[in-house]
Formats: sequence, structure tokens, C-alpha cells
Amino acid sequence: VAEVNQRWQFDIESDQLKGRIALPKENNFSIDKYVDEPLSDLTDMPLILSGVAEEQRYVIDLNYLRIEKDESLESNTADTDSAFLLPENLVAAKINIQQLYWGDQDVGQWQFLLSPSRNAVLVHDLQVNYASMLFSSETDNGLLWAKNKSGDYASALSLAGTSSSIDKFISHVSNDPKVQSPIRSKHADISIDLSWEGGPDSFSLYKTDGTIGFNFKDGRFLKASDSAAGILKLIGIINFDTLVRRMKLDFSDLYKEGLSFDKVSGSLSISDGIARFYDMPITVKSPSSYFSLTGEANLTASTIDAKLIATLPVTSNLPWVAVLTGGLPVAAGVYIASKVFEDELDRLSSAVYMIDGSLADPDVRFDRLFDNKKEKKTNSKSGSKAESNIENNIESDVDIEAEIDVDIEVESKADKTDSID
Repeated sequence: VAEVNQRWQFDIESDQLKGRIALPKENNFSIDKYVDEPLSDLTDMPLILSGVAEEQRYVIDLNYLRIEKDESLESNTADTDSAFLLPENLVAAKINIQQLYWGDQDVGQWQFLLSPSRNAVLVHDLQVNYASMLFSSETDNGLLWAKNKSGDYASALSLAGTSSSIDKFISHVSNDPKVQSPIRSKHADISIDLSWEGGPDSFSLYKTDGTIGFNFKDGRFLKASDSAAGILKLIGIINFDTLVRRMKLDFSDLYKEGLSFDKVSGSLSISDGIARFYDMPITVKSPSSYFSLTGEANLTASTIDAKLIATLPVTSNLPWVAVLTGGLPVAAGVYIASKVFEDELDRLSSAVYMIDGSLADPDVRFDRLFDNKKEKKTNSKSGSKAESNIENNIESDVDIEAEIDVDIEVESKADKTDSID
């Protein structure tokens, strides 16, 4: 025990924790403040809780800390005052943990501010290094949990994450060393804004509300596991390797080991166990193609109902058009089509596919082609809002002037082909 910088500090070591704890300079902090906010709207609570002076905080610097799962909030209503995460049992603190264990699981290095009140706790200014992923939060936001006067808990999480090895993070959190991450990326950015009923450890992907945004660069999709769960199920929604394989087309220029991409981006709006991606389609860019997916996935039932637009360089991939327009003979048909339909094929470079069924084995059906060179028409002729969003994405990201639906008359084209000597 010693006094350093006007703080009394002492070292501690046990099986549960090891490190140094410094007492506050000013021992006048009170947690009597009751944050009377509706648990359905936790937006304003971080601002209320985060205003604790540094002199009022404990400074806790630990080599390791082990938290047993059975000491936390196992349900919406805590029935014991000894629960580790109860607001009344916590103090305002600045905490650095070199190695944090949640049960038997190593969850990395954590640094954060802890600000409790009588009925709420805010973990903010958060920095986490976990399995090649770096998470951070705003100075006045992060992980929040609170209880109302009936003792019912609600939690909210606001984080940003970045990684240069997202596959290592996904493999680690899947808790199965045999499971291969279905995505690799040299750079990944993730944003998380979620809320749920219960304490922090009551989190369930199927019972949370909010959004998850993502941006992956320079990577590839790999074959996904047939029995994906948790985060692997979310990755399954954006795994275009599964979809492209079922399109039965030639993407050999994109394949070495899995489907390669330059950039993948999108946002999932999650509510009632359903992940929706209507307003912000999931998009994939590669040097020679572009994909855009809109729709929704039922996370509980592991099903998907979506629409995919694939934009490809048609004149360099004529077998693709031959398949879509009725199967011209591979030998003679491709040559004839390249001569007769050169202008048309330059225009018709985007195809729509309808996708439904299970996430692991979806049914992918060709629907129609897009004309991406004609003049833009009114929205009344462009179809549904979801479809319009996709078309606008393609237009802006691939520098296509406009896209409108067109009907392909296979029979008339075949007649034109037959008239050539």
C-alpha cells in the first residue's frame, strides 16, 4: 500500500484477478442518482451518466480478470444483490485489463471508463483488442444497461470495429476451431448499434433491435458451413459465394479460392429476428462485375427472401447471355450473337435473380435482364422501392447512366439469327 499522486494504491493478486487499484482523489462520488428514462429509449442516458470527474474515479490496472458467467445478470430481472453487474455494486472507475476472461473464454484486452448510477451502468470511452479486431466507442457512449423500478433490465451497445484479419475474429468467436471463416478481407470496418431486453449477457441476435453496418475491402468469400449460427449466420447473408455458385455461370475470372472482391458494403436492420437490407442494399464490387442484394433474412428460421442484380461485362462473357436468353449453341451461337447482337449485348449487361429458401442452400432463379444504357425513365416505371434502391446503387457505384426493366423477346432474336446466311 502506498500513496502516489495523492491516491492511495495497493496491489492485489488472486485466482480471479491480479493488478493494482488506486483510490479516488476525491471520495465524494455518489451513485444515488436515479436515471428515470424509459428502457425502450436509452438514447439520452449515456450523456447523463458519463459526467463523472476523473478525480472521483478509481483507477484499476489489472494483468487479468476472470468473470464467471453465473455471477452476471442471467435474466431480465435480477433476484440477487450479489450479481456482478448490478449497478448498485459498481463504482466509477477508469479500468485497464490486459487479459479479460468471460467464463473460460479469452475476450482480449479492455480499456474503458465505468460510470454507474443507482439503476444504470455505462461502459464508455471503450477500447478493445479482441482476436485481431479493434473495437472502440465514443467518449460518452458504449455499453449501457439499466433497470426500471420493477427491476426489469434493458441494454444498448454502440461500437465501431476495424480489423485487417476479420477471418481470425470470426473463427475465434464461433467457438469451433474446425469452422472456417466464410470471408477474408485485408481491411474491415464494422459499426454496431443494438439494444435488447435484459442485462449485457442476455444478448441474443434473435431478440435484439438495431443496425449493423459493414465495409470489407480486398478479400474473398469462401464456402460457408451448412450449420451456421450466431455471427456465422449474419455472414451467411452476405456470402455471395453461395449465391454465385447457384447462378450456374462462368465466373472463373473471379475465382481462385472462393469469390474474390474489391469491396463489400451494406447495412443490416435487425428487429424481431429478421435482418432487413432494403434501404441500403448489400453490394459487392470486383474488377469485372458488380452485385447488389436487397431483401430480408429470417435469422430464427435461417431463410432468405431477396433480389439480386448482377452486372457483368457481357461481350467478354457471352456464354452468360446465351444461358439467360434460351441457350444458344455454345459453338456457333456465341459467335453469331457477338456479330449480330453486339450493340444489344453491350446494353443488356445486368440480370435480376430472385432468391429464397434456406440461407445455407438458397434457390436462385433468373428473372430478367436490365437495359443499363437507355435514358432514365420516371420512378413509376422502375418497379418497387427496393428494386429502385438497387438500381440507384448500381447507377452511382458503377457509373451506369440509368437502369430500367426491359422484356427480352428470345423468340424474335432467334428469328433474326435464323435469317442470317
